[in-house]
Amino acid sequence: MGDPPTAVEPPSDLTVLIVSDFAHVNGGAAQVAIQSAVGLNQRGINVVFAYAAGPVDERLTSAGITAVRLPFDEVWTKTNPVSAALQGIWNSAAASLFKDILARYDRRQTVVHFHQWTKCLSPSVIAITLALDFRTIITAHDYFLACPNGALYNFNTNQPCSLTPMSPRCLVANCDSRSMAHKLVRVARQSVQSIRMSRAYRQPSFIHVSEFARKIGESLITIPGKHFTVGNPVLLQRLDRAMPETNREVLFVGRLVPEKGCIDLALAAHRIGMPVAFAGSGPAYKAILMANPNARMLGWIESSDLRAVVRRSRALIFPSRWNEPSGLVCFEALADGIPVVASRRTAAARLIENGGNGLLIDPGDQVEFDRALSTLQSDEVVSRMSRFAFRHYWSAPPSIDRHLDELIEVYEDALVTRLSEETGKC
Repeated sequence: MGDPPTAVEPPSDLTVLIVSDFAHVNGGAAQVAIQSAVGLNQRGINVVFAYAAGPVDERLTSAGITAVRLPFDEVWTKTNPVSAALQGIWNSAAASLFKDILARYDRRQTVVHFHQWTKCLSPSVIAITLALDFRTIITAHDYFLACPNGALYNFNTNQPCSLTPMSPRCLVANCDSRSMAHKLVRVARQSVQSIRMSRAYRQPSFIHVSEFARKIGESLITIPGKHFTVGNPVLLQRLDRAMPETNREVLFVGRLVPEKGCIDLALAAHRIGMPVAFAGSGPAYKAILMANPNARMLGWIESSDLRAVVRRSRALIFPSRWNEPSGLVCFEALADGIPVVASRRTAAARLIENGGNGLLIDPGDQVEFDRALSTLQSDEVVSRMSRFAFRHYWSAPPSIDRHLDELIEVYEDALVTRLSEETGKC
């Protein structure tokens, strides 16, 4: 078997300044930012967490991580639409405050890692970081580095978008989840972001959360920089395999919006008489019940309680219509031996061996969707898939240690690149 892998040693005297719109979990990006901050701190790295909107997650406080606030609320909560638009496009005040924060750190030993900036801070904080010649890392949890609405998706047609981002056809497409006015603000932000970041002397490094997302993002991001893949961590204690073959309901977990495929699932389950439950909240709540009056609506479930709900399901259904870059809940289901039915349009499809630990579908194909759910009606099939899923997941789990090792390697690359550049100038 050989010796177990050892953790990657961080560079000495390294400071990592993590930047996120939020310091509490309200989505996957903030969750990863907080988990990585705590993990890096445990590795002996000096971590500072800069954020806009509180509260501050208890894990950051307990770890003794310095949290610095840039006091700006989420853009679209502002009552003045002009003020909201200006903040979203270019938050000059945030850039000024962040410049003062950066002045406290040695740029030769500091990495600035952005996880989230579109909700409160705007691209101005990235631009000032590059302008001050700090090594800058940007994790692409979505597609906002290329696409104005961040999803490469037309929310009005409920279909993935095939237009080139920021092309003339893209600019006039009414594709935004809110309105055309919001689209125009996002286009302005995208334009300013690309121009300012492309002109900066210091090029950033981009982290993609899956090879699936990297393949898409690297082909569309026009800003010069190096690209890496660092998978999101999954913090789970190994339990005994769940017994999904004894459960009856399939489960959807996530925000209830059409692009997540929740309505497609409700219709498919109704057509074949499969019991289905939905854990989440969102504007598609009523549409789900109209499509399937027998659907069980569980509401939003805290992450601490979600695992128990997943373990009581027959299978997890992940039928997204958009190109989801990750799919954390799929990892969590497979870890407990819960089979996953995943859309081929998602990064989660790469986790599935079709017919092995789950099934692959096109959520828009009714025949294929119905066939997949019908397959899950067999206890024998579900039991076989469950055992395969459990065994396969724990053979190489996406642990926090692996995530941190890969992160530190990206940081080291950034610092080594700086050293070689500065040596070349001498």
